[in-house]
Amino acid sequence: MLSTHILNEFIVSLYYKLLKEINNGMDLFLLLEFDNNLEIPDNLQYYPFDVDSLNNLHYEPIAETLIPGSNHFPVLQFYRDFPDYDYYWNIEYDVYFHGDWRVFFDAFATVNADFISSHIEHFRQRPFWRICLCRRL
Repeated sequence: MLSTHILNEFIVSLYYKLLKEINNGMDLFLLLEFDNNLEIPDNLQYYPFDVDSLNNLHYEPIAETLIPGSNHFPVLQFYRDFPDYDYYWNIEYDVYFHGDWRVFFDAFATVNADFISSHIEHFRQRPFWRICLCRRL
């Protein structure tokens, strides 16, 4: 799923890039903070959420905002409505990957972890961090 609180031409093009490059058998949803004023393209598969729907989950938020705070709640809501998927990938709208997403997803095809996450920084932000667990794509 591609998570966003905005819907513009760039987000729509990112959605279609992902859709074109994902593996067969994968579904793509735009996880969208819903606003009735949005014009959503007919062929864009989306899953709406809003503050009320997230509050109805009855989870204790880390903060009273999605970011920072509880940006995992929309994914949890999606999971509760669609619990039968084997994997849930959540890509935020401001994540840029200029390669082929299929290559990215294929790199994790044999990983059996329950949770995979990344936090990317420039070397200058943390110059003494030397541990690297990586796989060449």
